[in-house]
Amino acid sequence: MKQLSAILFFLFTGLSGFAQDESISLGSNNIGLNQAFTITITVANDQVKNYSTFPDIPGFQKRGTSSMSSTNIVNGSMSSTSSIVQNYVAEKEGKFVLKPFKMKINGKEVSSQGSTITVGPPVQAQRRGFFDDDFDPFEDFYGGRRNVPKEYVDVQDDAFFMVQTDKKSVYRGEGFLIMASFYISQNNRAQLQFPSNISQQLSEIFKKIKPSNCWEENFEIHEITPEQVTIDGKYYNRFKVFQAMMYPLNTQSIRIPAVDLEMIKYKEAKNPTFFGNNLQESRKIYTSQALEVKVKELPPHPLRETIPVGVLALQEDTKGKNLVAGKSFIHNFMVVGETNFSSLSAPTIPENNFFEFYTPEIRQSINRANNKVTGSKLFSYPVIPREPGEFQFGDFVQIPYFDPVREKYDTLKSTLKLKIKGESQKNATIQANEYDGFYRLIEKEKNSFSFNYYTSYVKLVANLLLLVMLIATGFIVLRPLKKKYTK
Repeated sequence: MKQLSAILFFLFTGLSGFAQDESISLGSNNIGLNQAFTITITVANDQVKNYSTFPDIPGFQKRGTSSMSSTNIVNGSMSSTSSIVQNYVAEKEGKFVLKPFKMKINGKEVSSQGSTITVGPPVQAQRRGFFDDDFDPFEDFYGGRRNVPKEYVDVQDDAFFMVQTDKKSVYRGEGFLIMASFYISQNNRAQLQFPSNISQQLSEIFKKIKPSNCWEENFEIHEITPEQVTIDGKYYNRFKVFQAMMYPLNTQSIRIPAVDLEMIKYKEAKNPTFFGNNLQESRKIYTSQALEVKVKELPPHPLRETIPVGVLALQEDTKGKNLVAGKSFIHNFMVVGETNFSSLSAPTIPENNFFEFYTPEIRQSINRANNKVTGSKLFSYPVIPREPGEFQFGDFVQIPYFDPVREKYDTLKSTLKLKIKGESQKNATIQANEYDGFYRLIEKEKNSFSFNYYTSYVKLVANLLLLVMLIATGFIVLRPLKKKYTK
C-alpha cells in the first residue's frame, strides 16, 4: 500500500512544476561513469510535434531518446504533458561544461542556463527504486515478474532516405538542384533518431553525391530541422541534410550513386510496463536510389564557350545630370536573375570614338532560398563622353546569353538614350597627344646599333691630354729629387 500511495502522489503532484507550455529540464549534474545524463523537453497540454537538435556536450556521446506522456485529473480538471528525453553517456571521469543553449520546441524558442556535470567512478548497482527506468511498482502489486527478461519487438517504420534532383536533363551551364533528405511519415509508429556519428556519415555522403564537373552553390544547412511536406497526398516530416545548385562545366553526364544513411531505430517492449524502460536501441540502414542527369551542349554560337546560361534581366541607371562631353559620369549596368553569377563576365565594350569606358567596379549578391539560387551582378562604369549628340547606349553596352527555358540566345542591351551636350573633345585629344611626339620618334627609329665617329674622336683627344698632364706632373715632382742626390 505504501508503494501504491507513492504512485498516486506522483500522478497528482509530480508534474505540477511545469508552469510554461514548453520547458527544458536537466538531469542530475553528479553522476557515475556508468550512469546517463539527460536533457528533457516537455510540452504541457499538447504533444511534442517538432523540436530542434539536442546540444552536443563535450566529453559525452548521445545514446538515444525516449518519449513519455501522462494525463492527470485533479479535482475534475484534466492536464497532460508530453516529453522527449535525450540520454548522454560520459566518455571518461571529470568535470564537463554544458554551455547555455536554446532549442525550438513546437516552433517556440526555449532557453536553458546549462550546467557543470561531474562524472565520478562507476556507481555500484543498487536495488531498484521507484524512479528507476526499469522499476514497475505494479509488478510487485500483482505478484511480480521481476526476474523475467523483457522481450522487444521491431515496429514497422514508414520512412525513407532520398537524393533527388529537380531536372533530369540540362544544358551545359544551366543550374539544377540536388537535395538529400530523410523523410518520416506523420503516420509512422516507430521511433527514429539521428545517431551521434551523423556528421561523419554526411561528410562521406556529400563526397559521393557532389558532381566533380560542376560549379556548386551550397545552401549551407547547419541544423537539421523538420519541415512538413506532402507527397502523393501523404504528409511527411522532411529533414534536409544537403542542398545545392549545380552548374555543369562540360557535357559529361552526371551520375549520382546510391548512398546509405544509418539511423537509430528503437524496438518496443512486447509487454510494456507503466514506469519501465520500454525501448531498445537498434540500427537501420536506409539507401537512396542512383540518379543520372544528362547534359546537353548549347546550340551553335560564336561565343557559346563563354556565354552565360540562365534566365536573366537587366536593370540600369546613369548617375549624372546634364551630361557634357569631357565630363565623366557613372553608368550602372546590373544583371539579375538565375545563373552562375561567378562566371558572369563584364560586358565587352567595342572600340569607338564617342565614349571612353574605364574599368568597372563590380559587386555581386547571391541569394539561396526557396529551392532557387538568384542574384545580381552590378557593373559600375566610369564613362567620359567624347562627342556631343544623341546616342543609343545599347550600341556600346550589351551581354549576350542563352535562355534554357526558351532554348534560344538573347542579348541584354542598355535601353538608355543619352543626350550629350558641349563641344567635341577630338581637338583636345589631339593637343594632348602632341606631347607624345618625342616618344613616337622612338617607335620610328631603327632598333639597331650604330658607330659614332665623332664620339670616338673626342675620347681620343681627352686621353692624350690626360697623358700629357701625367708626364708634366712627373717631371715637376722628380726634378728636385734629382738635384738633391747630385749634390
